[in-house]
Amino acid sequence: MNAILQNHIHFVKNYVNNIIPCFQTIWPGFANLPFALFSIKDNFVLLGSCNKALSGFSRVSDFQVCVWDDRFSANTTIVIDGETVAIIDLECCGNLNPKDCIPTIYTRNISFISKIVLEQRIC
Repeated sequence: MNAILQNHIHFVKNYVNNIIPCFQTIWPGFANLPFALFSIKDNFVLLGSCNKALSGFSRVSDFQVCVWDDRFSANTTIVIDGETVAIIDLECCGNLNPKDCIPTIYTRNISFISKIVLEQRIC
């Protein structure tokens, strides 16, 4: 596993473990949902918080990893093998350190996907 991917795994694991209890306190019913960080430049997709094994991904630690493909573009939400996944483009950070901008994008995308999933459960 390359060092860039290893750094992202370590950072995301720490960030997610700290932020989830905060979300659960302010947002009843919040659950950590699948998300993917991707890098076109470094040619990888790092999928977290997904218990289902997705096609084309290999398990690495608590994550699943695959080579980047064109399903992953922009910061949005996509469906992979029936799983709704918030996707986050690491290049969108520009000159910023991804560790400085990923939390904001993660929070926005996870909030959006959580709203969709909670509404589906209610309707």
